[in-house]
Amino acid sequence: MNDKKAPKPIPGDNPIHDSGDDLLERADAAEAFAHDVLALDVNEGATVGLFGPWGSGKTSFVNLARKTFESRGVPVLDFNPWLFSGTEQLVGRFFAELSAQMDERNDLKNIVTEIGRLSIAFSGPVSVFASLLGGSPVGKSIEAVLKTIGVLASPPKSINKLRANVVRALVGRDKPIIVILDDVDRLSSPEIRDIFKLVRLTASFPNIVYILLCDRPRVERALGEEEQGREGREYLEKIIQRPYRLPEIREGALYEQIQAAIDGVFADIENPGPFNEEAWRDIRADIVRPLIRNMRDVRRYAIAVRGTVTGLKGEVERADVLGLEAIRLFLPNVFECLPGAAGALTVTTPWSGAGRDSADKGEVDALIKAGETRQTVVQVTINHLFPAGRRHLENAGKVRDLDDRFAAWMLRERRVAHEHFFRLYLARVVDKDIPAFRNAEQALTRMGDGKALEEFLRSLDFGERQGVLDYLPIFESRFEPEHVEPGTTALLNILFDPLEYGFRPSAEARSRVEQAVISLLRASDDSADLESTVEQILSNVRSLSGKRELVRWIGHEENGHKLVSETAAGRFKEALCGEIQRASDDDLAEEPDSWQLLTFVKDDQGKAENRLEVRDSPRLTFSILWSTDLITKESSNMNKQLYIHMLRTNLPNMYGSEEMLKARVESMDENFENLRLWIEKQKKIPLDEAERLRQLANEYFRDEASDLER
Repeated sequence: MNDKKAPKPIPGDNPIHDSGDDLLERADAAEAFAHDVLALDVNEGATVGLFGPWGSGKTSFVNLARKTFESRGVPVLDFNPWLFSGTEQLVGRFFAELSAQMDERNDLKNIVTEIGRLSIAFSGPVSVFASLLGGSPVGKSIEAVLKTIGVLASPPKSINKLRANVVRALVGRDKPIIVILDDVDRLSSPEIRDIFKLVRLTASFPNIVYILLCDRPRVERALGEEEQGREGREYLEKIIQRPYRLPEIREGALYEQIQAAIDGVFADIENPGPFNEEAWRDIRADIVRPLIRNMRDVRRYAIAVRGTVTGLKGEVERADVLGLEAIRLFLPNVFECLPGAAGALTVTTPWSGAGRDSADKGEVDALIKAGETRQTVVQVTINHLFPAGRRHLENAGKVRDLDDRFAAWMLRERRVAHEHFFRLYLARVVDKDIPAFRNAEQALTRMGDGKALEEFLRSLDFGERQGVLDYLPIFESRFEPEHVEPGTTALLNILFDPLEYGFRPSAEARSRVEQAVISLLRASDDSADLESTVEQILSNVRSLSGKRELVRWIGHEENGHKLVSETAAGRFKEALCGEIQRASDDDLAEEPDSWQLLTFVKDDQGKAENRLEVRDSPRLTFSILWSTDLITKESSNMNKQLYIHMLRTNLPNMYGSEEMLKARVESMDENFENLRLWIEKQKKIPLDEAERLRQLANEYFRDEASDLER
């Protein structure tokens, strides 16, 4: 059974009807508005304008006021002018709908007949209602009402006489009738003008109060297109006797609703990802809040965030996603420019060459220009989310260079300031480097358990394992003292495991492991404890090559990090040299770094001594020659001759003489057929490369012995 909790639906873009849902705290203002409307002189009717931008909550506000009207016994009728064609049909539909709604109220039945007759005078035959309302239930109900009250069978009268009958029916009322005209600002300009013609024609009915809900600038522009110039505002002021502006939202209220909506979204997502609270406070204040105008925007924003965060599956820092989603939703022109500016926003060090830097600045300038009236928000977005892009901002002043450590921090924290996660957000597909980062995170969770860490690393293929080594050092700030021994042991065992690799790890892999190991060792509590920890690590590392690297890294010789005392470093080195000398030929042959191990012992003995003896073992000879990187250097023209000269000098020295080296190479050559199976199984080296090494050895270390003499 799946116990996963279904996500709660985000409230839709629907107006509220009850003060219990009044999240913006407007109920008191709505009640005051209702009392103000009821205090108007309505002997000749009245028209009230409730003004506010589209989506600002005008319908919700008037719904709250409706409660006060109804508590006072004041009937409220609604007219939503979406379907009409021409002023005469609009007027007819208006009166028809009013008569249909009045028929449902006992206190208005005396007015229904007169209103119905007036609607027929304006609309013509019944087919008008069918065409206007498309055979809808409303249209059918209107037709039924008119037939029931006998309006359709009555002889026609003049409009003035019909209007006078309506006035007589209304004048004796002790309570007004509220007629709400909503969604006026959603209509086209010609439709808006028709609505106001309707109001102008009918506004003088006694005890009728029209409340028009609209965006004032939108209506003024529509009226001005016909009236020219400032006439739009003047025309509106002639019709609206009581203008009322929707109360401004309390500043803290929108903050609270934004946060509540986001909290609700994240609560329903199983893995929303990391969240930087401090970054979110700045992003909310400087990016999100300036772009959100009302509750409709809050709901749209929450819906957008839910879809994106769910799709990203916790891969990207949530605070950054929240900032970018606000740009995507409310500044779409800016968002469209983001992919093209990705490099300019995320590269942490300036490109070489003024041309590249100029191009990047051009991308950022285009990004800001796309913000039009919200350019400040775009600039703030760059400041908060993309530190590398700050250098392209005008008047940015001196911007601090961002080094590799900053890039590592951005990657570790999954910030969009790092190109990998920015492009992941943009494309919502896994970047080629993201799986390696994920695996490195998994390795970190196992750092305190050497066995679990090794098992995890062995479960990865070679390329994936290299990816872990690439990214693990960026988590150095999370290394703890309890990670030191198991983590270091596991990393060295994996890096130098002959059964896993069979060949030498790359210099890059060594460098990454060295960086991780040194960071781990520095997490130890004190130097005395560290020396004890190193002893424990050396006893658990299986490869002599791994032990050699550790002793070299912590020591005081060239490139050593001097993590232990010089005395302790000498003791570790002496113990390892003895272990290498005691190793069998086959054990040494299976080491990735057999040449380096023997050189390590030779150097420790000093030039005057010659106690190291490299015995006659074709396997060991092959392993020594392979570990010199002869093939790698041979395939490169860089310092090729210098490298060959170094080998011709050092190999005979290690073997004791040129003749001894020549004899070992000849022995390997003679036994090469027997070596093939061992090479393929134990060293995991392609046979064609093994054959090439054999040929090079013959060429450089046997047949050209005369070069060595010269």
